[in-house]
Amino acid sequence: MLSKLRFDTPASMTFSRKQQQILGIVCFLYGIWLFSFVYADAHNSVQSSQLVKSDPPEFVFYIEPPVDINTGNSEELQLLPSIGPVLAKRIIAYRERHGPFTSVDSLRNVRGIGPKTIQKLRYYFEF
Repeated sequence: MLSKLRFDTPASMTFSRKQQQILGIVCFLYGIWLFSFVYADAHNSVQSSQLVKSDPPEFVFYIEPPVDINTGNSEELQLLPSIGPVLAKRIIAYRERHGPFTSVDSLRNVRGIGPKTIQKLRYYFEF
C-alpha cells in the first residue's frame, strides 16, 4: 500500500544541484559559527582571583590633595580604599590617644588594619 503512494513536489519547491550545495555549505558554516559561540561561552567564563600585591602607583586613584593621616577627618579617611566609618573612627581615636602617625606602617597598630590594607593605602597618604 505504501509503495503506491507517491509524493510529488511542485516544481517551484525543488532545488538545483548547485543550490543544494550552496545551502549545504551555508548550513555547515552557520553550525561552525554557532558552535564557536557555545564553546567560547563555556570555556571563557570570568574567574575571580585574589590580589597578590597592591596596584602600582601609576594605576592608583589619587585624591587631590592627598589625605594627611594626622589631620584628616572621618569623611576624608572614608574616601580611601578599605576604610569605612568604623575604621575611620578607630584611626582618629588612636591618633588622639597616641599622637601623630610617623608612617603608613604605623597604621598597623590600629585594630582592624593589617598588611593588606596598608599595601592598599600606601600611595594615598602624605607625611
